[in-house]
Amino acid sequence: RNATVLARDVPVMIEPAERYAAEFVDLGADRVSVRAEATTNLHPVLAEIRARGAKAGVALNPSTPLEALEEVLGELDSLTLLTADPSLKEQPFIPGSLDKIRRAARARDERQLRFAIQVEGGVSLERVEEMVQAGADILVAGSAIFHYGNPQPRLADLIRLAANARQPHTLLPARYPAHSLPGVCWQGIRFRECISSIEVVILWRRRRPHWVSGRCAF
Repeated sequence: RNATVLARDVPVMIEPAERYAAEFVDLGADRVSVRAEATTNLHPVLAEIRARGAKAGVALNPSTPLEALEEVLGELDSLTLLTADPSLKEQPFIPGSLDKIRRAARARDERQLRFAIQVEGGVSLERVEEMVQAGADILVAGSAIFHYGNPQPRLADLIRLAANARQPHTLLPARYPAHSLPGVCWQGIRFRECISSIEVVILWRRRRPHWVSGRCAF
């Protein structure tokens, strides 16, 4: 809590999820996501997370069909779609995941739901635009930024591409000044010391983009 005012998003990869998930809210999590494969009791887990004051979400492994969440979509604040297989070593992006993102966005629109679609795994500068155009609201990127000598311009490029993909006729400059990005060098805290993964959030609200709490909002 002292390191950043950005949202603290905690993905719980523990079984059984219902035993531990809500405890992370007490420790300061703003959002908690549990793996659909880690519990057979999603309804009470999501309810408990929300009852403790956090947003509740579910994450799906690439091999788990979207239909597995048919009965809980209306209870989600966020849906995380893993687009690469989870592993200690970086795994390749699964091309078929784009269709899964589209189907999740379509299901949300058809049922008039409001959950955010978060994409994690294989996020890169080359794929940002197609992920956003498919329906992604949140992109979780790690190696696409930190595997380079200077992460600041990489982050700036990623945000610019995501923003332009959501609203092509409102373009950000080719090199949005990295020093002005919240979170890059925020409140005297070094970028590498306080952020282990970058969350780029595109909020469709206004015609012109502005920067709020590390988010590019419209």
